[in-house]
Amino acid sequence: MTGIKAEETSLYFITDDRRSLGRSAEETLAAAVAGGVKLAQFRPSGLSDAEFLRSARALAAIAASAGCALLLNDRADIALAAGAAGVHLGRNDVPIPDARRILGARALIGYSAHDPAEAAAAQRAGADFITYSPIFPTTSHSLPRPAVGARGLRDIIDSARLTIPVFALGGVGLEQISELKAAGVRRAAVVTAITEQPDMALAASRLIAALHD
Repeated sequence: MTGIKAEETSLYFITDDRRSLGRSAEETLAAAVAGGVKLAQFRPSGLSDAEFLRSARALAAIAASAGCALLLNDRADIALAAGAAGVHLGRNDVPIPDARRILGARALIGYSAHDPAEAAAAQRAGADFITYSPIFPTTSHSLPRPAVGARGLRDIIDSARLTIPVFALGGVGLEQISELKAAGVRRAAVVTAITEQPDMALAASRLIAALHD
């Protein structure tokens, strides 16, 4: 488990084996950390628990070797067994306090929020950070929600009094970073902005540089 904190990072990379041009999670994560990513989530699809654990252990080793904190999607139990840095949860997953009891005080717990009340509740429950989506139009979800936009996210952060890090998710690529920054948002979560790029490490480094510029 690394000592990385969400407050120290601007880019959150999320794997997706369905949108990676046939590349494995190991390949996409290795490229992302080579490009400077320090916070990542393994989000597999269709794996058995044994396969999830096996892949998570391999990915946790890749992440740890580069000083990157790897979170697992949904499964606090597998995160504990794999030695991952934490877990990323949503409304249908184990409650945040229970995940904290499983993983301990030092673990990172992220939460996927889609409305201000949900985001505020996650903060009260002890989440370390939030992804809020969708910010821009995206086709990645079967049940699409209205995009709130960069300015809308800034208003939500202020109105919900969110003090933990909030990563803008949904339709975010290099071209959207300037709009986020203009609204006072300097953290982004991405999938295909890395996984579907010809040079994934370069894509990651450019995103980080744009967020820090």
